[in-house]
Amino acid sequence: MQTTLLPTAVWGTQFPLVPFVGLETDQKYQIVAHTDGTIVSADRYVLRFNAGEHATVMIANGSAILSSNYPIQLIQLGMVVH
Repeated sequence: MQTTLLPTAVWGTQFPLVPFVGLETDQKYQIVAHTDGTIVSADRYVLRFNAGEHATVMIANGSAILSSNYPIQLIQLGMVVH
C-alpha cells in the first residue's frame, strides 16, 4: 500500500478505468475508503468498506467505470510483464 494518501477533499466517487497502453492483462487497482458503509462497484465487483479499509482488485482489461457512494482514493498500479 502506498504510504501517503491524498487529502480526502480531493477523493472522488466516479473514476474511468483506462488500461495502460500495451498492457494486455487485467489491470490492478487499490481502493481506500474514508467513510463507514462505502460501497464500490466496477466490472464484476461490489465491495463494502468501513473507514480506513482498503483492497487491491484486478479489473478485466478494458475500459470501465468505477463508482462509490462515498469518496474513495483509487490508485492504478502498474505491473511489469516479462
